[in-house]
Amino acid sequence: MKFPNPHYPNLRYPNRRYWYVPILSALLLLLNGGVNLALMRPLTDVPASMDKLRFHLDDAVFSLFFLLAAAVFAGAFSVLRRERGYLYLSFFSLMASQQFFWEWDGKHLLFGDFPVLPAESLAVKSGMTFAAFLFFRYLQGTNRRLTDRIFIYSAGGVWAMSVISSISPLASPLLPFLSGALLAIVLAYLLLAAGRFAHRFRRYPEDSELRLIVNGFAVFAILILPDVGKDVLQVLTGQRLGYLPVFWEACLEDTFPWALMQLIFVFGLLFFRRYMRVLEQNREAHAEIRTQHESLKQEVAIRQHMDRLLDALSGSYRLKDLEHTLVAEGRRLFEPHSFHWIPYNRKARSIDNSIDNPGLDSGELRELEELLFAADHGLVPGEILPGSKFAPVFIGVMGREELYAAISPKGRPLLERERFALQLLAKYGALFLDYYAMMEKRISELERYHGEQPWVGKLFMQMAEKERKRLASDLHDEVLQELLAARRWLEGSGSADDPMPAPERMRLALDNAEFMIRETCAELMPSFLSEHGVIHAVLKLADKMRVRADFQLEVRTGTLAAKLDDDLSLTVYRIVQELLNNAWKHSGAARVGLDMDQEAGEIVIRYADDGKGMDAEAAGMSPDRFGLRGLNERVRLMGGSASIDTRPDEGFRAECRLPLKRTATAPA
Repeated sequence: MKFPNPHYPNLRYPNRRYWYVPILSALLLLLNGGVNLALMRPLTDVPASMDKLRFHLDDAVFSLFFLLAAAVFAGAFSVLRRERGYLYLSFFSLMASQQFFWEWDGKHLLFGDFPVLPAESLAVKSGMTFAAFLFFRYLQGTNRRLTDRIFIYSAGGVWAMSVISSISPLASPLLPFLSGALLAIVLAYLLLAAGRFAHRFRRYPEDSELRLIVNGFAVFAILILPDVGKDVLQVLTGQRLGYLPVFWEACLEDTFPWALMQLIFVFGLLFFRRYMRVLEQNREAHAEIRTQHESLKQEVAIRQHMDRLLDALSGSYRLKDLEHTLVAEGRRLFEPHSFHWIPYNRKARSIDNSIDNPGLDSGELRELEELLFAADHGLVPGEILPGSKFAPVFIGVMGREELYAAISPKGRPLLERERFALQLLAKYGALFLDYYAMMEKRISELERYHGEQPWVGKLFMQMAEKERKRLASDLHDEVLQELLAARRWLEGSGSADDPMPAPERMRLALDNAEFMIRETCAELMPSFLSEHGVIHAVLKLADKMRVRADFQLEVRTGTLAAKLDDDLSLTVYRIVQELLNNAWKHSGAARVGLDMDQEAGEIVIRYADDGKGMDAEAAGMSPDRFGLRGLNERVRLMGGSASIDTRPDEGFRAECRLPLKRTATAPA
């Protein structure tokens, strides 16, 4: 921490020299001599009481001065609570005012007799000492040092005992001890403070605050030495010494008030300069906040334009739409400047004149053509070409043309934020340009696959044919049999010993047929997926399989943290349906287990049975296993993965992983 300002460590002031120390000391001594000489000379044309009052008027003036200083420092502290030095200076000034008031011998002429307290001067001086110790501890930033705490507690104890002694006569015998203790505390702390100031002054000789404090104490020492010397001589000689009413001797009489006044002024100036510096820092901070606010508003405006641009680009499907969208948004964003769309043919060294670029004359077109021709061929999207007022930015390549965006500044050069927005617009345009190119490539690949890879179409035809066969089997084995039974009862060919009446038997058969048709439709398009969720649908499917199949089925489902979309829900349902149907028709298993849960952003389906299994070729999607091939294709189209582990007579195991957030899957 930089001395002497622990609260503003970076605060520095211009350098000052030391020449004003003797000059200020001499001026104050001369002023003190003039005041003392004027007050010591008696006046013959005024009453004696008024002349006596005038003789001690300097004490009254000093008392009022320090009382005013206490009020000023207290007001400053109320405004700047962070600077507790104002509070300590206010307390010190108040105690100094009380000291000069008690020493004012002529005050009874104005206010009447005052009670004489045995320890009033000691109480006031110990209060001043306590305030001074608090102030110096704050000034040096030594709040946590044990030595400073000891001195402060000692001075505070002497002050409290002095106040008690001035009020209660019982404590009067303590006055000599308290006076000696106060003197010892003051001398010891002065030595400690002088050592600290000297050490830090050697470390920071260029610190103007520290130099101001040192100069103030130097002036204080010069002014107080005559009074101290007189007091020492009085103690040594045992008699009171006075001064003759001559000017040079009057200059050396009662210098303590002037020394104390200039010290108060020095510290008041120090904290005033701190206060002004804080105000300047606050103004700078306010200006910076205002600048940041304006920048934030501009950034928000740019983001809104970019969001609108993305929305518009997301709804376009052609390169021409990309051009119109970028031009419209660019002209709106960079107003009042002119925004231009520049398709440049490098081979022809020309700009496409069919593009409408208002505000760009023929001379500027030629300047742009020369600039683009000289540009590097290895430009990346969003790179602005240097050395031009147009700030052309590269977007990408479309066919034989290089696409650029440029701006013609109007009234002022481009701001840095506008250049950034231009780069951002170009990068967005390049992104969608690549996207359109990729779409065209994929469409071409699909067309080629359709002509060159007939197995893709064949696979889907086989899958569709399998679904038709399954539907026909369900209708034949269940629904048709119920309808035939109803027809037999209608024709009277039912059993004669059947206790159930024919109409009732017919109604039951039709109800069964209706139920089976509804079940088949639900399997074709399970609407309850969106109504109750995929877990409920899988559990219902398992319940129906338990009624139909002769194996033991165990299904365990976890909790899905997110709601699945319709495509993913239907895929999960179809995978489970295919696995259970395969177990029912082909596995010959006695136990079948199915687990479905969510793990790390994926839906995981695990299946295992103890059936007859199959060979590796069958597990590898042989042509007679359309169901498993369809299962793998469903998983792949959802961006997932499937693995199958099976051997003859060792059962069948499968694991399917489907991501919750999917990416588009290119054709294989």
